[in-house]
Amino acid sequence: MGIWGKSELFQLYLRRLFLTKTQIGIDWAGVAIERATNISLNDYIQANICQPLGLQNINMIPTASMKAQLAYMHYKKPNGEIVTRDHPIHRPLIAQSQEEIRGCFNSGGAGIFAKPQEYSRILAVFLNDGTCPITNAQILKKETVDEMFTNQIANFPNFSRQGVQDAKPELTNELPELYPVPGNPPQGWGLTFMITGGTTGRSDGTAWWAGLPNLFWWCDRQNGVAGIVCSQILPFGDPAVLGLWSEVETAVYKGLRIPNKV
Repeated sequence: MGIWGKSELFQLYLRRLFLTKTQIGIDWAGVAIERATNISLNDYIQANICQPLGLQNINMIPTASMKAQLAYMHYKKPNGEIVTRDHPIHRPLIAQSQEEIRGCFNSGGAGIFAKPQEYSRILAVFLNDGTCPITNAQILKKETVDEMFTNQIANFPNFSRQGVQDAKPELTNELPELYPVPGNPPQGWGLTFMITGGTTGRSDGTAWWAGLPNLFWWCDRQNGVAGIVCSQILPFGDPAVLGLWSEVETAVYKGLRIPNKV
């Protein structure tokens, strides 16, 4: 970065580029990894995450086995009817030759196909301070995980209360707020997920984020709890799936006898 790296304004732009929400900044972070390593982002993920953790069903270019197990993508019409539709990331599903595979953009923000059980193993790594409890492989240092779960934008406590606009109604519903919490307590953003407490029993330092077809995960290091709720239904912000996520998370904490704070 040279002399520009010392500029406070540059540092502010850098944080906004790479830290806030699932926007193109995460795609650019993926491009930066590709240019630094001279391999595709998918190959980097396979070598440094999937192989050490023993994950065979997480890939940006789904294998034949993954395609055979692929859940259909669905769309919920305004009248509530649910119909099948094409996958929004279609090209990796039909790529066959090496040239076609190389032509697929490896999106750092939204490019992964994954089996939920295997995605959960990544969450378990966070709970275990960077080490996989299954394979015992360490892919992150504890201090790195600590930094990931540290609020990077403490001066923007209401950043997600701007909500989500429905620029493309077939992809997302309009949401007035990403994660409403009674009393509007300060919210945070880690590397790279939202940090917030809630009414389910989760701690204030809980990380969570989502995928466009209504997939929601959370990771509560303080209580040693993580989970994921997955659907393949568009548009994002489906009330039924949001309600299910809340019910599942609440039931998990209740089952573990972790008291609800509200």
